[in-house]
Amino acid sequence: DLHSFPTRRSSDLTIPKLIDEFRSSFIRHKKIRPALKECSLYIDKGLGGIIARAADSTFIEKNLNTLKYRFDNVWFNIFVVLLLNFKENGGELIDQLYRLNRTMTRYNNVEKKKNNRLIWYEVFAVCASVFSIPAIFLLNSIILGSEQGLLIDAKTNIIISQIIGFSVLSLVIIRILRRM
Repeated sequence: DLHSFPTRRSSDLTIPKLIDEFRSSFIRHKKIRPALKECSLYIDKGLGGIIARAADSTFIEKNLNTLKYRFDNVWFNIFVVLLLNFKENGGELIDQLYRLNRTMTRYNNVEKKKNNRLIWYEVFAVCASVFSIPAIFLLNSIILGSEQGLLIDAKTNIIISQIIGFSVLSLVIIRILRRM
């Protein structure tokens, strides 16, 4: 059944392995169908089963095209387009797969760095909000000279609420950026 797909998170991790395994199998067999069957044995069971069923069918081009439209992964779609293009026109598939894998690795490394940077931005936003409110209380008590007027001062309350608001807004923006 080509309708059961693995989760996006698990498939993101198996696509590079799928391409590597397919490239190795294709070097041995020089044909798409046997290479797909062999590489499906060495990857994630969910995706491997889907690939094996597509390779076993008589209309492999139709099933690969169906997978391309139903599978929500850009790298997998490019992989399928390369296979379909090779099936129709021939050409140098191994070199194209190697370039795709290199590009995918570079992209994934950039994404990891971006996510790590965004995590540090989140930590900074939380620390800024946690440490700035006591600092404002301390400065206000030093300026006013007593601890009775800490929460009575309207300017202090406005500054504290702005810090909390901006911290929450920055956390929301960082979360949105991490999802992109």
